[in-house]
Amino acid sequence: LGASLDIDIYIGAARALANDPGVDAVVAIGAGLSRVLNEKYTSSLIQIHRDTGCPFLMVNIPGFEKEFAAAFCQAQIPFFETAEHALGSYAMVRRYQQWRKLRGVSDSANR
Repeated sequence: LGASLDIDIYIGAARALANDPGVDAVVAIGAGLSRVLNEKYTSSLIQIHRDTGCPFLMVNIPGFEKEFAAAFCQAQIPFFETAEHALGSYAMVRRYQQWRKLRGVSDSANR
């Protein structure tokens, strides 16, 4: 099987990115080629997110079942219809975080 059919390569790449201190967030686009691979892909990315705390942004591709999108959302991983929406939203969040930092507002103040 080629790399495009080996979901473990994509899962390993996501884990490596999430563990890299130079990476602010992981944007994942795609899915497995079968229901079983979609289940593995979804559960693996959710677990990587939980293990590392690195933000993930998921981007839909045609044919990805809605239940898997819901699983990402339930795991507090946003799921977007397009890469443009994902990156635009992330850019707004980062600007807001920087604005708060400049004003000396800590995240713990709102908890």
